[in-house]
Amino acid sequence: MRKHRSGWTIISPKTFAAVLAGIASILFWTIAVATFWKGTFTIEELAALTTGTTAGVTTLMAYLMPDWGYVNARSLIEHPIEPVPPKTSPLTPTGIAGAHEDVTSR
Repeated sequence: MRKHRSGWTIISPKTFAAVLAGIASILFWTIAVATFWKGTFTIEELAALTTGTTAGVTTLMAYLMPDWGYVNARSLIEHPIEPVPPKTSPLTPTGIAGAHEDVTSR
């Protein structure tokens, strides 16, 4: 995670998708056991089903979702950005010398 210039924390899309999949899995089993499978599973079985499904779904979503940070870093390695040379301003030593020469040459 890193901070955006607006102050918001940026979360990787891979992490976000895995968390949403885990939440969906837990909600599914909670609703299913409370409604149409009421009394079917023991607490231990429900814990195992919820844990196994959540781990599987989060792993699948983390695998399928691209990691944009890796993609951006890889593209920068393959196509590096050329540094921009600094511009000469009147405050640089060459700019001051050039201004001095212009004044003395008149």
